[in-house]
Amino acid sequence: MSIIDDEQIIKRRLQIDGEGVGDDRKINLLLKTYTKWCTTPSSVDNNDAHDRILTQLSQCEFSVLKSDISEHMMDEEMKNYKKISDNIAERIEQIRDQIEQSKDLLEKAKEIRRNKLEYLSLARLINQEPERVEVVAKYQELQEELLTQNEHFLKASQVLENRRKDFAAFMFLTKELLRDCNFDVDNSTETNDEETEGGIFEDDGDIIADADDIEKMIIE
Repeated sequence: MSIIDDEQIIKRRLQIDGEGVGDDRKINLLLKTYTKWCTTPSSVDNNDAHDRILTQLSQCEFSVLKSDISEHMMDEEMKNYKKISDNIAERIEQIRDQIEQSKDLLEKAKEIRRNKLEYLSLARLINQEPERVEVVAKYQELQEELLTQNEHFLKASQVLENRRKDFAAFMFLTKELLRDCNFDVDNSTETNDEETEGGIFEDDGDIIADADDIEKMIIE
């Protein structure tokens, strides 16, 4: 539909202005004037036509010069726009690089902040703990106390060992004594009315203890 409209518009313009517009119109007028000048026999009309031809040639030259200048300006503008476009693209790349660097710096800043917070937390925990001098003094005190306890333990172990040896000797002597007592009782006078078999008596006749019971009590 748009193509038909354009064709109709062109036809109407040709019908209204058969000589065209712009530079085409100037060239057509120049050709008509030149043709008329060539075919006119009158010198007066020829002079007028000649002047019009020169004027139209000047206008055409001016139009050509203007077109050349416009073309040159457009070329310069194109170069300028190309340069601006290249500068913009280069600037975009620089900004992209700066954004990447800013991201890296942001990550580093986050890491530094995280490390700083961890450092502050660790420093707070360290400050809650006692100082090294106090810890060393407490350690030395505990070492001395441990040495003292070891000495007491060794002394107690030695005393216990001596008591064990004494007790073993006492048990040995007690067994020997009981053996001797049992031997004496077996060989004592059988006619003694106050004596009971296997027992030890006091002078009033009461039984002190049985020999086997005494041995069991000593062993226990």
